[in-house]
Amino acid sequence: MLIDFVFALTLLISLLSLTILIFKGMNCAPSSTLMFLLACFLFVTEANFRNRELDDSSIDFQILLRLGVWLLITTYTLVYYKRVFSLLLDVNVRFLTLFCIFCFISTIYSPIPVYTAVNSLVQLCFLIFAASIAINLDLTKICMAIFYMSILFHSISLILVPIFPELTVMEFWGQGEIGGTRITGLSGSANAYGQMAGLAIVITQYLRKKIIIGKLLYVSAILLFSFCIIASWSRTSIFIAIVGLFIIEKELVLKYIYHYILLSIFAVITYFMIFDVDDLLLKFSRNGSIEEILTFTGRTDIWAAVWNEALLSPVVGYGYASTKLLLPQIFETEWGWSTVTAHSMFFQSFFTTGFIGVFLLFSTLFIFLKLCGIIKDRFISYIFFLVVINGILESGIGGPIPNTLSFLFFLFYLVAIKKYNENTKG
Repeated sequence: MLIDFVFALTLLISLLSLTILIFKGMNCAPSSTLMFLLACFLFVTEANFRNRELDDSSIDFQILLRLGVWLLITTYTLVYYKRVFSLLLDVNVRFLTLFCIFCFISTIYSPIPVYTAVNSLVQLCFLIFAASIAINLDLTKICMAIFYMSILFHSISLILVPIFPELTVMEFWGQGEIGGTRITGLSGSANAYGQMAGLAIVITQYLRKKIIIGKLLYVSAILLFSFCIIASWSRTSIFIAIVGLFIIEKELVLKYIYHYILLSIFAVITYFMIFDVDDLLLKFSRNGSIEEILTFTGRTDIWAAVWNEALLSPVVGYGYASTKLLLPQIFETEWGWSTVTAHSMFFQSFFTTGFIGVFLLFSTLFIFLKLCGIIKDRFISYIFFLVVINGILESGIGGPIPNTLSFLFFLFYLVAIKKYNENTKG
């Protein structure tokens, strides 16, 4: 298949380029090299060039090539191993480190041990590489790398829409028929694609506020990312992006806060003088049904099935990434649709790693919340908000496999730890 060849060629070129960087980058420009490696790492992590069967847990060609890129980049950054492991053993990072280690230990009892072992090792690679970036790059350079990667990623995604619609577009059902389409881009999921576009919008605003990017580039990027997030029709991502902009532009929001309140009150009163609540809810429904909104697109049924099954192994769960195999066996809609993710960070973590994993992961989130209040960095606060709100309706950093959000959470959590340690020592 042509797309397989394109993907293989792209990653092989990436591997060759990265190998050259290993020998030359460190001495020439270590900072620029790490920014390039970060961009490559994120692109390879987010990009999906094939559609797999729901219950397919085999290690295919794409996964092997991804593993090659991940391992190569992580190995390169291990030249900083002393500082990396010092950070990972920090008292505020130990819960996160133990969570990743426990995920690997769960291989022992996982029903798909090879799949669990590979994905938990990848998760450890994510943590190590995130630590390497956090100790060597400041927040602005990290955001610059993500910004340029996002422009490339979304541009390629839009170019591929008319060429490979089966890969970049998904259909959703309305009242007994196709209700419309959503762009998934190279993410393979419309929600994941919208999440990346929303992140890019907030990063663009952050860089513009820092006067890092010019006006023309700023406007062009905002238009590109806004189109992508709307085309994905990811309602959660749109909401998070709007709140993210408010967080970044706090002074501007506070300056006109009373105008926003009065305008909102006027809009609400006017609306309800003409329409009713049901009409308002239907505006946000994808299939014209209020039930679709109230059940979070059927997520409540998934949560009930996951919760009941997880209670049978509440302490250690069924093993990291085990929902890939087990969830389709315990949940299926009346029309035959199933899923491999619990669509909730809490339920996903509880199902796969039990109370132990939930305690370690949510202890880390609690520390992250405290850090946001101490270091008072608005972008870091936005990342916390992104992780938590996304985790309500998606598995997010809980799995079922390491993903872009997992890595970004590791990265910016460790950046927050570094900032806190620097402030404390200072």
